[in-house]
Amino acid sequence: MCMTHLKSDKPQTKLGILNMAVEVIMQLEQQVRVRNAKHSRRSQKKEEDSARAPYEMNRRNWRRGFEV
Repeated sequence: MCMTHLKSDKPQTKLGILNMAVEVIMQLEQQVRVRNAKHSRRSQKKEEDSARAPYEMNRRNWRRGFEV
């Protein structure tokens, strides 16, 4: 949103400023969506791993019972 101003720059209209603001907001919203999607996938994977962990432990312990 910050821009350097040159002497050759024309004054911006309110509409131009609003359009730039809309673009910035849309870019930020997209970044938030991507970040939330990554977080959601990580959380889902953790839940799957924690749900699978007791089964994996029981299976390992069961095998150890037969080892001599």
